[in-house]
Amino acid sequence: MGSILDNLTDDEKRKLIRGQKYSGDQVKLVGYAKHYRVRTKIEVLTHYGNGKLACVKCGFSDIRALCLDHINGGGTQDRKREASSGRGYVLGGSGLYSRLKVKGYPEGYQTLCSNCNAIKMITDDECSPEKRLSSLQRMR
Repeated sequence: MGSILDNLTDDEKRKLIRGQKYSGDQVKLVGYAKHYRVRTKIEVLTHYGNGKLACVKCGFSDIRALCLDHINGGGTQDRKREASSGRGYVLGGSGLYSRLKVKGYPEGYQTLCSNCNAIKMITDDECSPEKRLSSLQRMR
């Protein structure tokens, strides 16, 4: 017996992965896809949180405010570089979590809460025009 996925077109499968809703049995698949994305996010944030699902700076543990941080900055350039390597789109969110998991959790990332991430961006001057220009030049 085939799965419900067998009856979906490629476009419907893409929408499912993005979390868009369907009717009937397909609603169940949306739940599975969301569960997978949340589970992957938890695994990745826990790994980069030094074994805890919490900010490595302050210990805050509400997953709604936890995010992945590039330790040395350059997150936007990293996603664009990944997009230009054949993906065709900028990878972020659950796509980034999946990529890191598949690649065996490469170094250079940490789990931060939104506040610590914003403070880091300001104190490290990650969002100044000069810093962005410098990062773009390094990519070339």
